[in-house]
Amino acid sequence: MSYTVSDIGEGELEVKRSKFIGLVYPIASRDDVDSILADVRRRYANASHIIYAYRIGVNGAMEYYTDAGEPSGTAGAPILKLLSSMNVSNTLVIVVRYFGGTKLGTGGLVKAYSRVAKLAMDNAGLKPLVKMVKVRICVSYNVFERLKATVKDAGGRILAKSFGDNVEVVFEVPQHEFDRIKLTIANLTQGKALKSLKLMG
Repeated sequence: MSYTVSDIGEGELEVKRSKFIGLVYPIASRDDVDSILADVRRRYANASHIIYAYRIGVNGAMEYYTDAGEPSGTAGAPILKLLSSMNVSNTLVIVVRYFGGTKLGTGGLVKAYSRVAKLAMDNAGLKPLVKMVKVRICVSYNVFERLKATVKDAGGRILAKSFGDNVEVVFEVPQHEFDRIKLTIANLTQGKALKSLKLMG
């Protein structure tokens, strides 16, 4: 089973006066990575290094790391290895380092980055990663409120809505809940709204 982090997590570690700050975020896309990184780089503008690794998709279909100026394989690589070994995805781990004046060596760096990443992940907590499906549908105004409640109860969320003669809604729900929600929509609309239902990539 794949996992993701339940929440944002943080951890700190000091090794020979070098300070390491681990930050963990649940993410859904590369866009999330870019916006979080921009914010972290603003907050820690005077850091010596800001390295990161992430995995996205069930079983880490997309993954990436950077050592960001640290010796190759000593920073981002061990963090990605940690994510992979724990089968954690849809997760971004950033480690901010303030250099303390003493070189830690390659082994020391690998250990420090791995430890602070694990500390932050432990503080974030893990939960099973559920495959989601994205749906677009048009419903009448009187059905919209019921649909919102149904999606929320199923562990999904409304992603977008636009109001015209009807309400066009884009929502995502766990894949295993999709058939039940489809049936609910059919019952609420006597099957009419199902004509407009479309699964999105």
